[in-house]
Amino acid sequence: MSVGVGLALVPSDRDCQAISSLLSECESIGVEFAFALNTSNSIAHLSLMQASFEDQQTAIDLLQELDFQALESTARGQFLRQPMKVVDVSVWATKIVFLNFSLSPELRQLHTDVANLWLPKALRSSADPQSFSDISEGQKQSISATGYPFSYEQYLPHITLAHLKDGYGSAEKIGLINDLIKTLLPQAIRFERLVAFAVEPLGLCRQIIREWQI
Repeated sequence: MSVGVGLALVPSDRDCQAISSLLSECESIGVEFAFALNTSNSIAHLSLMQASFEDQQTAIDLLQELDFQALESTARGQFLRQPMKVVDVSVWATKIVFLNFSLSPELRQLHTDVANLWLPKALRSSADPQSFSDISEGQKQSISATGYPFSYEQYLPHITLAHLKDGYGSAEKIGLINDLIKTLLPQAIRFERLVAFAVEPLGLCRQIIREWQI
């Protein structure tokens, strides 16, 4: 028996509400979702890493080595207190809608630090087993090596907004959403919490195990 644990950044309440309003507006103009953050009671989050463990406590104990209090005084800690630039919305694996963020050296290093702490003790099974279509070879290799599609060189900072009900015409749908984000979302999103969470199917974050204020 394994459990999936993720470490993620959670936006401010104001920005979470803006994301929810964006998805509601998408539905009002005819974009159909099989799943969406605004209707799933899921917390919007930008994952730093996800992994599978024999128990949750192992993952939490390993995170103590990051020393989050010390992190606050570092360049990375200062970076985390700054809003992160929104890049665009895209479709990954034919149906999964990502809100993408710019990847800074500090964010990449934080991902790497967490991956280096977790992976030696983690199981190599996926924290969120799904069947993904039309993903890159690098992402396939990342899943095989770590159980997570976006580890190390493949790291891709994003918030999963939704799954399209029908991938047909996805380019047109994403074009509509990208037009909407210009008016409904801020150009950069502020993250206020760092949370360890139980990874549920589709990568949902609904049960927070531990959290730290940024």
